[in-house]
Amino acid sequence: MKKIICAAAVVCFCAILFAGAKASADKANGSSSVDRLTEMIKAEINGSTDRENAGEFFVTTLLTDKPGTERISLDDIALVGRSILITKDEISDGERFYLAGGDTQKEAHEKAVKYYKEYDALYVRALKAGFDADDEEVKSYVESLREMSKTAANSEDVMKIISVYPSEDDYWKYMQKVYRKQLPVQKYVASLEKSFSEKTGIDRGSMEFAEAWEKEFERIKAEAAKEENFTDSFAGADLTGFLALSK
Repeated sequence: MKKIICAAAVVCFCAILFAGAKASADKANGSSSVDRLTEMIKAEINGSTDRENAGEFFVTTLLTDKPGTERISLDDIALVGRSILITKDEISDGERFYLAGGDTQKEAHEKAVKYYKEYDALYVRALKAGFDADDEEVKSYVESLREMSKTAANSEDVMKIISVYPSEDDYWKYMQKVYRKQLPVQKYVASLEKSFSEKTGIDRGSMEFAEAWEKEFERIKAEAAKEENFTDSFAGADLTGFLALSK
């Protein structure tokens, strides 16, 4: 059976950019959400004049010297947490994905903010728990995704997204940036799920476990985001977490 790859910008915490969900048709105008997302990304790239690499929409930035992080200007910051920053481009990227799915601008913004607060907070927890991914691991993982994309059941949709970038190599180079952060989160979440399974004794292949874990995961994400205590400026922000992560 062919696997389905979704090359959308934001999908879920355990599978950003690659998930097991095929884009649904937009009944209003006959175009798919993939087509709508492609057009929005294309417009963003064409309008990008101040980026070294067009298409780099969401890079969460830590104020540390860890590989895969970068420093940004204050004007680019949307939210400040105890240990991590969320950029305006990240929020815009999330909005673009939800808009492509049919949400209103207000709904898309609210969902994007919630998504990145929870996701970035999980990334912080992953690093603190010792989960990371070096350049070689990330490169190998992305190369496997690239090979998989050639035979995926929805490879046509994947190629629509890839075609927006200057070249296919540029797209996969961008994926390496995404997965420098995504892989630690995946590892961390997998460890949490395993621990939850052992603690509850529920069969991991059962519907009962799926429902119980979903509820527990929602609790964990909300708790992590609350712990980061995100604010919209540095004024009054608690930045002690940055020091802890940089040690």
